Parts: sequence; C-alpha cells; structure tokens
Amino acid sequence: MPYLKVYEQYVVGMLTNFPSLPLDRIHNMLKMFVSEPPYDKSVHQLEAGPDIALMFSSTSSNQMAPSSN
Repeated sequence: MPYLKVYEQYVVGMLTNFPSLPLDRIHNMLKMFVSEPPYDKSVHQLEAGPDIALMFSSTSSNQMAPSSN
C-alpha cells in the first residue's frame, strides 16, 4: 500500500509542526492537500488504520517520555 507512505509523510509533517493536532484536523488537512494519490478515507478509517495508528502512538510516546532502554 504505497499510498499509506504518502499519507504518513503528511501526518508526520503535521505532527512535527503541531504535536497536539486533533484527528479531525489531520483528516481535513489530508483531504485538502493530498491529491496524488487522492485522500478519500473517512476519519474513522484514519483512526482505525493499522499503519497510521501505530505511527500516532509511536510519535506521541516518543514526544511524551524518553525511552527507558
């Protein structure tokens, strides 16, 4: 699913600039700015997507607390 990489790049960029950006804002920005491949997912699909969900949790946890390793 190469389109997930495109979506991931946009989301990582958004969260880098706005770490507390709500999911509905991320979804709306993806709809506005991702044209190739066209973003046609619902907010529920974005929330439930396995690759995107993992990215959200790793991004938030990396910003919240340092690793205990």
